[in-house]
Amino acid sequence: MEYIKQYTKFLILSYIIAFVLLGLVSVVFAYTNINDSLINIFVFVIIVITNLIGSTLVSRKIKKRGLIIGLAFGIIYFLIIYLLSAIFYTGFFVNKAVGLYLLLSSVSGIV
Repeated sequence: MEYIKQYTKFLILSYIIAFVLLGLVSVVFAYTNINDSLINIFVFVIIVITNLIGSTLVSRKIKKRGLIIGLAFGIIYFLIIYLLSAIFYTGFFVNKAVGLYLLLSSVSGIV
């Protein structure tokens, strides 16, 4: 039960940080001449950063099996984003971008 509390707390924190960073990026893109094709790169970087923050904090709090805890955090982080985007935006699909997001989330969770 303690693991679930810790995961939930740090997942929420990671999503709050991601929301703020994505808001800042959207403002930057709205008011500058940055090429819109760079949006995906910024999203990838934000996912990695927030996943690193959350997985590091949850691993330090739980204090055992850090690699597995981080990997699980990364996968859960990805699955929540994927399910929410599938429900509210595009529907369920699998393509290279989904695989890349899963890989990035898993690796950044382990790191």
